[in-house]
Amino acid sequence: MAGGAIAVLVLSCGDGAVEPAPPPAPVATTVTVSPASATLTALEETARFTAGVRDQNGQVTAGATVAWTTSDASVAAVDASGLVTAAANGSATITATAGSVSGTAAVTVAQAVSAVAVTPAAATVAAGDTVRLSTEAQDANGHSVAGAAFAWSSSDDLVATVDGSGLVRGVAEGGATITAAAGDARGTSDVTVESPNRAPVVASAIGGRAVDVNGTLVVDASAHFSDPDGDALQYEASSSAPLLASIAVSGAELRLTGVSVGTADVTVTARDREGLAASQLFTVTVTPIGEWGPANTFGFYTFPDSLYPMARIEWTMLPIQAPAESLHEKGLLHYWAMQFLHDDQGRLAGYAGLQSQGLFKSEPLNRRVVNFAIWDSDASNTDGMVDAENDECRCHQIMFPYEWEEGTPYRFVADTGPSGETDEYRWWGLWVTNLVTDSTTFVGETRSWRRRIEDPPVSWGEDLHWWQTAVGNASYRCEDFESSSLAVLDVLADGISPISVDALTSGGTEVTGPNGHRTTLCDSAVVYSLGTDVQHNLGYWSTPPENVLGKKSTPAFWR
Repeated sequence: MAGGAIAVLVLSCGDGAVEPAPPPAPVATTVTVSPASATLTALEETARFTAGVRDQNGQVTAGATVAWTTSDASVAAVDASGLVTAAANGSATITATAGSVSGTAAVTVAQAVSAVAVTPAAATVAAGDTVRLSTEAQDANGHSVAGAAFAWSSSDDLVATVDGSGLVRGVAEGGATITAAAGDARGTSDVTVESPNRAPVVASAIGGRAVDVNGTLVVDASAHFSDPDGDALQYEASSSAPLLASIAVSGAELRLTGVSVGTADVTVTARDREGLAASQLFTVTVTPIGEWGPANTFGFYTFPDSLYPMARIEWTMLPIQAPAESLHEKGLLHYWAMQFLHDDQGRLAGYAGLQSQGLFKSEPLNRRVVNFAIWDSDASNTDGMVDAENDECRCHQIMFPYEWEEGTPYRFVADTGPSGETDEYRWWGLWVTNLVTDSTTFVGETRSWRRRIEDPPVSWGEDLHWWQTAVGNASYRCEDFESSSLAVLDVLADGISPISVDALTSGGTEVTGPNGHRTTLCDSAVVYSLGTDVQHNLGYWSTPPENVLGKKSTPAFWR
């Protein structure tokens, strides 16, 4: 025993002694994130997370570098210090990483309704009328909360009621508070209910231009009245001169009948059942019957017999000059139209073309349109406007807003419409293509009895100067007109050009229109022709217009 102890002593004190090994360096082996989870109830709300890092001996590692990340920054973002900010409803995992180890915490963003905003905050409604309130649920930071359900209530159902959608109906004069609740949050709107007895108002009005002394009714003097209380209105008219015999009312359309020549201020009054009234002042001019009217032109296109019956007509129309605005101010319109054959034998009749100022149900549209009609059609499909009871064609007339421009060529195609045809009916469709932009517009389709264009010719040309004179309420002498309009036309049938084109003007012709006017048409309309391209100069021209087709074209007619 003693010898062994001496031996140990010798080894430990000898010249070759070994130092003990240093303890291993601390290594991060676990990361714990606190808190382990958090729920945020408002966008932009924040929560602080911390990370505890321990080494292999379970000791806290002071000063360890921690990197913070999020699984979905669109839901919850985290900065370098572990501060998490709510961005949208959802869930995300927050991770703290030290070296090669990490720890996580769960974050849920679920907005809670903290406030309700009702708009408008104050509203006025007449008894019997309604007003719509809207709501927005908001979280504690003022952000909108989607999908919130609201319970609506009124402080006094005898004054105003509200349904589950926020539609408030006035019941009786007074005040009520309308409340929208989402959970414990509430928002209100103060609603005042007024007496329903309010005067009519004039929504819009069009001044009168002319009334025929023969008693023909005019719709150019029209006012549109409305009554806030829904009462039926009674109309009356008075004149500063004895120009009116009567006033006829159809809805909001007022028609005045003239009895003597002159100009007068006419007041039209609408009165409700309570006696409250609104008035509109017009200046109406009554003109005598004239003897002269303008002229119009036509081109008659003859195609090979093999094409008949035709199923498709195409034409390129190049408007060169639109009618002057001063003609519109006279109430005289003008448009270019391809006119399909029309006769008394039951064959196809119709027209389609560009119009400089639309008229629809006797009201000016004040814009350019495409006009399209097939005689005796009984149905139509279009995104434009339809007159289902057009007196001229006994048909569905389509008027399609289309901002055409002078100098731009347009290709028209009249063919079977999208609704097709049956043994009895054919739908005629009309397409217009701007050849500069190569954009095609479907004007619409209209249904007629199954028939095609049977015999030549197909004519082109329409002049509402003449038409207004023949059927309207005023006549003019030729010198009353400015130079009118011209266009160039190229017509095809089933892709084939006509074999001849005959030009005709109606200048100098005496006619008696449906209105009884005996009219002599002005003898200064011109048509120039070259091959299948035809220049149409519609209306009155004091001197021959420009020859836009070139030196080779010759005047077909010049009276």
